[in-house]
Amino acid sequence: MMTRSLKLVLVLALAVSCARVSAEQLPPLELMPVGEVRAGMTGEGRTVFSGSAIESFDARILGVLKKIRPKGDLILAELSGGPLAKTGLISGMSGSPVYVDGKLIGAVAYGWSFGKDAIAGITPAEEMLSVMAGGGTAARVPEHASVPVPLREVLHLRGREFESVLFSRSPPGSSPGDSRSMVFVPIATPLMVSGLDASMIADLERELGPVGLVPVQSGGSAELDAAARSLEAGGVMGVVLASGDVEMAGVGTVTWRRGDEVVGFGHPMLFGGELEVPMVGGSVHTVIASRMMSFKLTSVTGTLGTIVQDRQKGIGGVVGKLPQMVPVAVTVRKGGRIVVDDSFEVVDHPLLTPRIAVTLMSNSVLSAGKGFGGVTMRAKLSARVTSSTGKRRLRMEESFYSPESPLAPVSALARPLAWLFSNRFEPVTLEDVKLDVVMDESRRTAAITSVRAERSRVEPGGVLKLRVRLEPYGASPVDVPVSIAIPVDAREGMAQVTVCGGVRSRALERARVPGKFVPADLDQLIGLLEAEDRSTEIVVRVSLRRKGLTVRGEEVPSLPDSVLAIMGNSADTDAGYARAEVKEKQKTEWVVSGMKRLRIAIRKETTGGRAN
Repeated sequence: MMTRSLKLVLVLALAVSCARVSAEQLPPLELMPVGEVRAGMTGEGRTVFSGSAIESFDARILGVLKKIRPKGDLILAELSGGPLAKTGLISGMSGSPVYVDGKLIGAVAYGWSFGKDAIAGITPAEEMLSVMAGGGTAARVPEHASVPVPLREVLHLRGREFESVLFSRSPPGSSPGDSRSMVFVPIATPLMVSGLDASMIADLERELGPVGLVPVQSGGSAELDAAARSLEAGGVMGVVLASGDVEMAGVGTVTWRRGDEVVGFGHPMLFGGELEVPMVGGSVHTVIASRMMSFKLTSVTGTLGTIVQDRQKGIGGVVGKLPQMVPVAVTVRKGGRIVVDDSFEVVDHPLLTPRIAVTLMSNSVLSAGKGFGGVTMRAKLSARVTSSTGKRRLRMEESFYSPESPLAPVSALARPLAWLFSNRFEPVTLEDVKLDVVMDESRRTAAITSVRAERSRVEPGGVLKLRVRLEPYGASPVDVPVSIAIPVDAREGMAQVTVCGGVRSRALERARVPGKFVPADLDQLIGLLEAEDRSTEIVVRVSLRRKGLTVRGEEVPSLPDSVLAIMGNSADTDAGYARAEVKEKQKTEWVVSGMKRLRIAIRKETTGGRAN
């Protein structure tokens, strides 16, 4: 019997084979330099409006905006034909090739903000030739409107006069009204999403909107015809960000293809420079007309190759090259049984991997329970990380009670993934992520209401014994015994004892020893994340009457005063002072809140049993 994995390999091999065969049939690429493009020229563009058939639309050249971008021009054109009179520019058209006299002049890439007509900015084809070689910057288009660039001549369009052009990543917050500046933005990339709860779409848009991706609820990948897999000029070109139980793919258009090399979009997608992201083809179900943003509702194929370049003038991929993705697995248990067992693969990208992983994990947790109302969660996160200095495994465990939604705890637990990617020490590759959640729809919390010491005095080297009273929600109070050893070299005098839950203790630790939270290497960063106090713990902290020191992120609690003075005042030791403490933890079955303090005397006893 053929296994599922073998079937998948054969399907991918067939898809790639079909894509490669069609490449051999492509005509030679003939370009028209931007210097030869003139206002008044007419041409033909190609894109997919329905199914996988490539259709034509008309283009009338309005002019060429010289040096309108860093090291780049922009061809201004009015598009017509097909559904464009009804829809205006369509999200998903980015990369649609435009030809004049049979020669490629460039790719539809930018749109006129607030314009109802299909006025497009075309990225010149000759500027896109450097994409596959890694040429051109990977820098972002400005998030907000840039400084206006004066035009050499006043542009007359639709009864208005424009004296300058601005480029922006997203439309300005309000209409320019009578402004004489034309604002151009990259045509938005529709992100086809399937398997995601509708309530998560808005969250995803907030996360990915700043990078120009607009989530659209759609169907998943499908076995499509050869035309959908061909990746020829004018055909659908997709970039996969997630696959598995949830699928996400940004959709645009192929501009040109030479052999196994494919270039499209005419503007960046992820601003990644060199990267490896799955490349797919697709088929358009229909074009959804909208006053806000018309878009192509699309289903994509399986993986056909890999996007390897993401540059200011477009993206480029190689057919047949299969990329590495980051496996993400989520298991949710309720009442002793597994209710969710999801698996995904996420793009390996420092900006997007943490954001998408959080969204997918949140979606799994949401599908296991209620969308709002109190829930207690015990979660374990495991992530395998590879860097130039070796392999590491991050393991974190935490419990949460959320009175409103189960989603906030997932975001908090997954936040360290972003810290790993943004660490200042060395590049990391995330090999896999696993999240195991035990969910209880009851409230499992307890508050610290009092603390008593067995004795008001303890000797250096002795043991301080406490009884901490907890009041669990909906249950009778419980006394929890906690003992903490006092160092032999503790100085005599009054000491403050703080008893609190793990969440409060983490804040106290940051205030006590800030230098500890400036790690000196990747291992220290992972160690800090794993060692944090847990919310289900009672934490006892006893302040000692002496200073400590941190050196390169490591705490050195016991040093002679002379050494402390020398190291603490040296600019070369990367050292900082800290208040010395001892700490003890006691596990409980509740998420613990509250804080209580008391003072005890640390004193030696005389031979007769009385304190000095």
